[in-house]
Amino acid sequence: MTNAQIVRQLGCSAAVVRTWRGRFVICGIPGLFDKPRSGRPEMHGPSARLAVIAVATSVPPEGESQWSRPLIAGHLRGRGRGLAISASTVSRVLAEAKVGRDARREFEYIRHGTISILAAMNVTAGEVIAERIARNDSVTFTAFLAMLDQMIPPYLRTHLIMDNGSSHTSRATRAWLAARPRFAVTYTPRHASWLNMSSGSGC
Repeated sequence: MTNAQIVRQLGCSAAVVRTWRGRFVICGIPGLFDKPRSGRPEMHGPSARLAVIAVATSVPPEGESQWSRPLIAGHLRGRGRGLAISASTVSRVLAEAKVGRDARREFEYIRHGTISILAAMNVTAGEVIAERIARNDSVTFTAFLAMLDQMIPPYLRTHLIMDNGSSHTSRATRAWLAARPRFAVTYTPRHASWLNMSSGSGC
């Protein structure tokens, strides 16, 4: 093909075509690869990038609904393997690993007019305290916790087992719980919203 034909087919300039044809004539196939570039050499190799991706796709720490870039960087530093990776580096690694992949949303179902409630079960007695709610946000949830705090004798330690809903893991909810150490929290694994109750020996 002539230079003009290549220009029309690829939509590039004639100078670009001449440059690359010249490199091929002189060096053959190796001439078609980029030459080493100037600038700072790569600081983190493939193992560090794989470590970032492995953490990002694992279960987040207790009390967190998902991994953030600073959390990933801090987690890797805490391993004691010399992985001093910054949050910005984590961002670049994740961007390179997920190029062209569509953003995804959690499955959402249509409620068809069903009501929303907050409920707490005393598993030792089988008693349920429930309250109908208009919105499921952290304000509503912490108000429900405050009601439980009033109802439960102050000398009893209260253990909450909850899923990772946003109202359960919000900053306001975590602050409310931190100010009341008698409330201990265990979060179920993600996508495990429903707890199956069973009774019998050893349960």
